[in-house]
Amino acid sequence: MVNDISFHVRAKASRLLGGLRGVSTQYLLQAFSKELFGRGNKLKLSRTKSNDVSAAGDFDLTQCADVNVLDSGAGAFVHGLEDEYYQVRMATIDSICELSCGSPEFARIAVEFLVDMFNDEINAVRIN
Repeated sequence: MVNDISFHVRAKASRLLGGLRGVSTQYLLQAFSKELFGRGNKLKLSRTKSNDVSAAGDFDLTQCADVNVLDSGAGAFVHGLEDEYYQVRMATIDSICELSCGSPEFARIAVEFLVDMFNDEINAVRIN
């Protein structure tokens, strides 16, 4: 949903990420990385070269035979913070802040990404 064509859906999905409770810190941290961490391997997510929108999704996972559903959140925060719409960026920042309250390890990693948002061109995002 974070990669949906509608920015309203992306913003709502980003906002809902902040409500995740009881999720392993490993999976939360994976949302800051565009790599899938699995059974001893790393797979890099890459955008497909086609501009066609398909039900198959935006990522090429042909290298991967077995992808866990929980791995589908890989890169969710990165995509949200880099989104072209400020509403999505603000919703992602709010979610990261919510989740940082529950995990000190997550908060340490999140700080690097949040500090980078001070350079955003939109004032509302910077002061969020």
